[in-house]
Amino acid sequence: MENYSTLSRDRTFRKRSLKTIIFALISIVALYGIIFSAENYFAGSTPRGSQGSSYATISGGNRAWSELLAANSIKVTRDRGKATLPPLDRVQSYGTDLSSLRLDRTTQTVVVLAGALPSNEAKDVARFVRNGGRLITDNPHLLEVLLKNRVTVFVEGSQNLFPSSENVSGLDGIEEVEGSGTGSLTYKSNNDVRSVLIDTQDSQTDIAQGTNELIHDNAAIFRLGNGDVIALPDTGMVSNGGLPRKDNALFSLRIVGSLRSEVTFIEGVHGFDDARGFAGMPLSWRVAIVGLFVAFVIFACAQGRRFGVGEEPNRDLGPRRIYFAHALAQALKKSKR
Repeated sequence: MENYSTLSRDRTFRKRSLKTIIFALISIVALYGIIFSAENYFAGSTPRGSQGSSYATISGGNRAWSELLAANSIKVTRDRGKATLPPLDRVQSYGTDLSSLRLDRTTQTVVVLAGALPSNEAKDVARFVRNGGRLITDNPHLLEVLLKNRVTVFVEGSQNLFPSSENVSGLDGIEEVEGSGTGSLTYKSNNDVRSVLIDTQDSQTDIAQGTNELIHDNAAIFRLGNGDVIALPDTGMVSNGGLPRKDNALFSLRIVGSLRSEVTFIEGVHGFDDARGFAGMPLSWRVAIVGLFVAFVIFACAQGRRFGVGEEPNRDLGPRRIYFAHALAQALKKSKR
């Protein structure tokens, strides 16, 4: 049968444990609230992100473009870390058709803006385009890898841009596009390249295709194998700040392909990694969490002896009975009984 005092201590311990657990849960919730509030306070409401990123809300970012595509039922994917290219199923390739270049074909479109890919990933993108994909980029290095010496990128550009009247389908309804005034292309005319945006309303169709005439444009589409590359040296027209202007929004919809196309924004060039969970946290956060965990373990070890039912204190007991028996024997011996 258990001692009554032990049962009483058990009940008291259970009550204290329940209160401690409730207090710990409330403290954890309050701590998270303080951390998030401090983060929002110090971070502020200023738009952040890097230029060309579909996550960025700054004027030069492309968050609005990605949301516009999604609102028009175009599937949008943000690829983080090493570039992972989508499969080329249900893609309309050019084949042997040399009559025109089509902005409005159904394809898988990859967007690489304001960032450079490693050489091995750039070669993967080139293979992707040749098999029927589409690349939209403003990066001179990537254009050089894919197009060799067929195009040269300049800093100078124009702010008022107009759709070309060359044989490029998909520019219907676009009257004028507003750029940022920086970025232009120079290339030689041939059957595998068409102007998309020019800085004058005059048509360039009069230039004979395949004559190697030097063309100066603000955006162009290059055929590469069964796919194509859209060179946009001036990305202001598809940025958050430029999208609401003139026909920029319509233009940004047309260049990705038909409404059945899918668009992948390569975010690894902007520093976004594919790490998740603890590995995806900033280094300072990980160090702080490990430090807090170590401190908790030390505290728990120091307080461990106080957990559970406490032991009774040692009692001062009387002398053992053998001593009493010996004393009684000595007393009887002296009494001679």
